[in-house]
Amino acid sequence: MTLTSCQTVENKNEQKHTDTNEELLIVGDIDTAKIISQLEIKESASRMDLSSEKIANLSDQLDTLELTYYFGFCDCQRWIVSEIHNRALSEELNLDELDPRGQIEFNLDKHGYYIEASNKELKIDWRTEVNGTTIRFIGREYKDKRLPEDGEFTVPDPPKGKVFRYYSYQILRPYQVWGPHKLTEIDKETGDTSQQSLDLGR
Repeated sequence: MTLTSCQTVENKNEQKHTDTNEELLIVGDIDTAKIISQLEIKESASRMDLSSEKIANLSDQLDTLELTYYFGFCDCQRWIVSEIHNRALSEELNLDELDPRGQIEFNLDKHGYYIEASNKELKIDWRTEVNGTTIRFIGREYKDKRLPEDGEFTVPDPPKGKVFRYYSYQILRPYQVWGPHKLTEIDKETGDTSQQSLDLGR
């Protein structure tokens, strides 16, 4: 069996593996449900009590959006309207590979979003930010183009765009997570492994 640093979560008892350049060959069976539980991914959270907050240029209307993560190697909107993403995926099956450069360019002004958590406890776990992960958000959209308050950028002047401020989220299964890149201590009798470290790599 090959275990890689990118893991797909089907449900709490199942897991698929995708190949990456950094594979670890492990002899014997592994307890994938245990590994997933150790990651402690928070699949949903809600603070709807904050949804009546008054913020300048924030729409009064609550909305539900299903957005799919897509990193196109730029400091720009990385959340695409799921319907648009799925349509593109049906035409380009390799769309969500780890290196999607040159495959497709979405109209980010029309279909792309930045997301903004209304509370720090609602921040999405960065380990779920894998191409193809879809999350259902409940929140409100800003009326103007801007950058999210909690955005992290590597360039000094990233493009402004639509920002969706959310009060609730739910990660839709199946989804992928960036997982531990090193497992050690293989028990030859049971075939079990344990994590040497929770150091998570991309």
